[in-house]
Amino acid sequence: MNQKIKTYLTNLETEYNIKILLACETGSRAWGFPSPDSDYDVRIIYVHKHDWYLSLNEAKDHLNLMMDDDLVDISGWDLRKSLRLLAKSNAPLIERIQSPIVYQQECDFIAQITELAQACYSRISSVHHYLVWCPILQCAISAPRNDPMQGVIRRQWLALSKDENAAKGCLSVRPLESTQIPQYGVAALDKDRSHCLRTAPCLGKFGYF
Repeated sequence: MNQKIKTYLTNLETEYNIKILLACETGSRAWGFPSPDSDYDVRIIYVHKHDWYLSLNEAKDHLNLMMDDDLVDISGWDLRKSLRLLAKSNAPLIERIQSPIVYQQECDFIAQITELAQACYSRISSVHHYLVWCPILQCAISAPRNDPMQGVIRRQWLALSKDENAAKGCLSVRPLESTQIPQYGVAALDKDRSHCLRTAPCLGKFGYF
C-alpha cells in the first residue's frame, strides 16, 4: 500500500502542478492502533508555482481526494495556508509535522517548519485544543460496560493510561462525535487534567508536559 500511496502522490503533483513538501499518515495508523478495516489518512503540505501566488484572487488552498474505493483519504493544505495556521499554533498541523509515518518529504522544509513550529508554539492554544476532547473521552470511558459505544475507546484509553509512552506525548485519541453520546451528556473532567493533556503529541514534543 505504501508504494500505491506514493504513486497517488506523484500523480497528484502532475495533475495539480504542485510540489508536495510533506505527505504523512494521521489517525489510527499514526497513533499505533489501526483496526483491520482502517483507511489511510494521508495529509499533505504542498506548494504551487510562483505565479499561483501572484494572482489577485486567491484560489482554492486545499485538496480533498478519496482513492482506492475510499480506502485512501488524501487531503492537505497549500504552503501559505499551512504557514498561516502555524502562526496560530494549529495543533493538527503540528501533529502532522511530527507524524511517525512519512510517505514523502523535503528534508530542508521539515527542518525549517519544525523550527518555525517551536517559535510559534502556544501552550495555551494547544491546551484548549485538547481539553475539548476531555469531557467526551471521559464520558466514553465512564459509559456502562454493556454500551456498544464504549468499546474500543475504553480499551485504548485505559491501556494508554498504563503505558509510560503516554507521558511522553507520543499519542493522541480521535474524539467521538457528539451525536454518539446524547444519553450521557458531558461528564465531569478528571481532577488531574494533565493526564488527558499528556496524550497530545504537540505538547509532548516541545516538553511542556
